[in-house]
Amino acid sequence: MATNIATTVIVVEVSNEFTCPLLALYKYAHKGDWDAIKNYLSQYPDAKTIKIEPYSETAFHVAAGAGNLKIVEELVKLMSEEELEIQDIGGRTALFSAAIVGITTMAEFLVSKNKNQVTFVNKNKRIPLVKA
Repeated sequence: MATNIATTVIVVEVSNEFTCPLLALYKYAHKGDWDAIKNYLSQYPDAKTIKIEPYSETAFHVAAGAGNLKIVEELVKLMSEEELEIQDIGGRTALFSAAIVGITTMAEFLVSKNKNQVTFVNKNKRIPLVKA
């Protein structure tokens, strides 16, 4: 009996990973696992700009919101200026996330890579500076 249960669990985990591949990327970005993100993006290079539900955040947004400066710095190296302007469901760029968590170094780094981010207005008609 125990063998069947273990087999079932493995099948569920594999099935869950297969049907929700972006969930893994979300987890890696949230916990700050750059090696896992790098490996994931080597297999799925377009995933760096795909919005992850339910908040339509990219891995970039997730890393910024979790305060993972190293992940943000590494992802910025892979992204164009336009990709840095991707907004989540609330109209927030990653700069908003950096401002919300209060990591000035991250906010300064993001602005140095794309100055346009400071002018973005979210759905509440606020700019990132208001959140800082």
